[in-house]
Amino acid sequence: MENAESILEKLTKYKLYDKLDKNDYNTSDCEYCRLVNSILTKHKGASELCCRFAKNLIRLPTILNKESNSNERCRYFNFWINYSISKIISTYDTGTYNINQILTRFLQVHNLIKSQNKHNNCEFEYNRENDLKLWNEWKDLYDYIRNYDGIKDIINSDGNLCKLYSDYFTYITNVYQEYKNKCCYNNVYSLCPYSLNFKEWCNMDKIYTKFPCSENKATVATFQEHNTDLSMKGTHEDVMLHSTSASTLEHNNLASGDATTNNTDIYSKLGISLSFFGLLSTFLYLYNFTSFGTWIRSNILKKKINVNLDDDRQNGMAHELNNDDEKLYNVAYNII
Repeated sequence: MENAESILEKLTKYKLYDKLDKNDYNTSDCEYCRLVNSILTKHKGASELCCRFAKNLIRLPTILNKESNSNERCRYFNFWINYSISKIISTYDTGTYNINQILTRFLQVHNLIKSQNKHNNCEFEYNRENDLKLWNEWKDLYDYIRNYDGIKDIINSDGNLCKLYSDYFTYITNVYQEYKNKCCYNNVYSLCPYSLNFKEWCNMDKIYTKFPCSENKATVATFQEHNTDLSMKGTHEDVMLHSTSASTLEHNNLASGDATTNNTDIYSKLGISLSFFGLLSTFLYLYNFTSFGTWIRSNILKKKINVNLDDDRQNGMAHELNNDDEKLYNVAYNII
């Protein structure tokens, strides 16, 4: 269901499917598929899927090491392979006979691995009465149950997801009711895989309770889930952002170093000029508006008066000396 994917894609337990989707298989994994490739190669991607199928079955505890329950790991494996096969055949006009041909080829690979005791006690559940549509509905129900608390939190943090949740909830309640009719009331074990303990969900009526949420609530930038995967990712991104900012700042400081050096002389001269004008302004203020100015003016005026008096005395003395010289000249002239 499209709405389900939008709501579940950020949740840690749902992201375990990504580990099963990885193409990190090797030649020995693909060797188990060699005898069935004549059928699988008719459908694009089926041979590669078979290699992943073998790899995941053999190394299931390691690949899903974050899930400690072996029964849950096997459920993940079965839902993953049936969903993956349904995606491949959805691009073809494939009848029921051909679909069962593909499914039985994967069953052959499983039995070969099991014969070597490498299947980790996980059975590939195949029943020709169960179509892939029913498996996908069971997967949707399983994903809702596994991510129950995470769904409740994330739709409360994002109004857009809250809008999608209403249709998602209606779909899940319908699937759950159908599941109860087939696996709980009638005990049709041929339809409900016994080894996966499908009856475990028969009394989980909390599924019928719809979570409250606000469609008008703005999207939260970061979603804090019960698990730590998302918070670890957020921490990593914060560290990367801090490192990038620090690097950029260092680069800018180096780039501006030469310009700072070239401007040093200008700033020094400007500082001296400003200091001079500051002193001049202070002096003018003191001169015009304080007693300091009055004292300066009185002393300068007094000095000026004294200087003028001295000049007058000197002029008078010079005049008297000139008169004396004239008198002496006249006396000398008369004597002659």
